[in-house]
Amino acid sequence: YHIRHFEQGIDLCFVHIPSFAAAHIPDLDLSAFRRQRQRVLSETGPLSRFFPAGDFHRINSFKALKKQVEWMAGKAAVKILANKRGLGPEHDIRIAAEPGGAPYLPDFPGLPVSISHSGDYAACALGEPNGRVALDLEQIETGRMQSIVRVAFSEREIRQLQGRSDEAHYLAWTMKEAYLKYIRMGFAEGLKKVEILDGRLLHHGQEVSGVRIHSEIFDETYALTLMYGAGDR
Repeated sequence: YHIRHFEQGIDLCFVHIPSFAAAHIPDLDLSAFRRQRQRVLSETGPLSRFFPAGDFHRINSFKALKKQVEWMAGKAAVKILANKRGLGPEHDIRIAAEPGGAPYLPDFPGLPVSISHSGDYAACALGEPNGRVALDLEQIETGRMQSIVRVAFSEREIRQLQGRSDEAHYLAWTMKEAYLKYIRMGFAEGLKKVEILDGRLLHHGQEVSGVRIHSEIFDETYALTLMYGAGDR
């Protein structure tokens, strides 16, 4: 994993999923783990560094090993950052989910956290108390965006993005996804209701203010957007 310290007291942690799986799951066939069925993972093995016994019911409830590893890598990213902040051992950091699925830390309810994973990476953003953060990471897959455009983008966005690169499409997509996380709506709100036009963020046609946006191409083949701001929005 690696950690990046961002402005406004925000920390990012990136966990390389295949490396995490190889380090913590004994006798793993790394070349095929994404195609394997669920494995019953032991609460006394290497994963106990991150997860108490009570978490293994959830870990072992997934039907595919890929889903188990992605879930664990995202939670491990949170725990690594919390440990670096001096909030306790990774094993003891509790993570819960709001009804809509957004993660939070029950023992540190004012500390904002966001998780995303795609391809080989799980990523986490941890902010300052009483702030707000949202993170979205998407692997750039050539040709795939054309099947998503009509679902994710408005007609105005499609016109602006016409002829632009896959990277530009994916960056706009991660901005939309990150904003829905930021306002804690997720899939409850349609992606077309959020628009990225001329570098501006609009929701229901109204320009959004008070939100800071950082977007970049990460590790050459991933689009990443971090949104952050005050918690009283």
